[in-house]
Amino acid sequence: MKSKDLPITEAVFNSLVTGHARAGDMDSSEGILSVMKGAGIEPGPDTYLSLLNVYAEKGDIAKIKQ
Repeated sequence: MKSKDLPITEAVFNSLVTGHARAGDMDSSEGILSVMKGAGIEPGPDTYLSLLNVYAEKGDIAKIKQ
């Protein structure tokens, strides 16, 4: 996206978080949060809601409480 001068927004990161999480790759999904913060974009409520929804679908109550 950088090479095409397209903006990397919170919505783009949210899609990446959700996609990785739904594919079962929660480590990558959580890692994207670090990349997001490193890019100067703070995760918003929608970002965390994306993760929480997948944790709930998987029945991972411990992660939801974290």
